Amino acid sequence: MKRANNIGFKMTYQEREELKRFAAYGQCLHETVTMIAHWMRQDKPVPFSDYASNWAAAEQRKDVSAMREQWPLKGPRRIADNCSDWDSFNDPGYIRR
Repeated sequence: MKRANNIGFKMTYQEREELKRFAAYGQCLHETVTMIAHWMRQDKPVPFSDYASNWAAAEQRKDVSAMREQWPLKGPRRIADNCSDWDSFNDPGYIRR
């Protein structure tokens, strides 16, 4: 079993409240939980909203348009298409885990 990292992943109060409101609508719940699990396994701390917006932009296999509306991409892409690793976008040496 892979050992959990010791990086303190935290959401701000505002991020938690926005996540709860989003979840109340019942859209993309499976994908949102999947995204959170991927966020929590990153090797370095990444702000939740930054990760969520990049993950939603990178997801090409499923309809996550509700997530893209909730967490619009602000700034450069950091996650490659259909990947979940931070800083995988535009990294020619990136190897998928």
